[in-house]
Amino acid sequence: MSVPAFNPFTLKSVFTTVEAACAIAGVFTAKEAFAQVETVVRELELSFPPVKKSKRVGNLYFDSWHTHEWTEHAEIPRADLMAWCAHKGIRPPLLFPDPPPAPTQEPERPLHESERATLLRIIRALAELHGVKQTGDAYRSEATRLLQKCSSKGIADPCTDKSLAKHLKAAFDSR
Repeated sequence: MSVPAFNPFTLKSVFTTVEAACAIAGVFTAKEAFAQVETVVRELELSFPPVKKSKRVGNLYFDSWHTHEWTEHAEIPRADLMAWCAHKGIRPPLLFPDPPPAPTQEPERPLHESERATLLRIIRALAELHGVKQTGDAYRSEATRLLQKCSSKGIADPCTDKSLAKHLKAAFDSR
């Protein structure tokens, strides 16, 4: 199903049960697919109970909420509705519109030899700053140690230890 240019559900931060059911069913009004919407309303009511109001008639109280009339509804925040959909394993297009297309990027050009040499010198300087020495074939253990140090400081691993070891070796061999 394609999402229309104007999707009113993308603007909502809080949904009624019926609005949520319509968005999940892929329609804008309950009249478009009453049976489908009614089924989803029942599922939503189990997770988000509607607000019930009573009215006084003489000494008796009568429940004024009737499911088939959909007079009272739960208010469902968008985040809760999105979490509910994720839990159910569904991704309704009216709630999860496709993201805008990514801007086209220029293809990456290969590094010029002088740029590569500069980057290798930077890698070597940073490695030496952290106590890495030119050790022949022990770059893998040095790479593992550096990545553990990054993790302990909350820095995301830039690459695998194998990849880092390869670049450390190239950096130390480039002189």
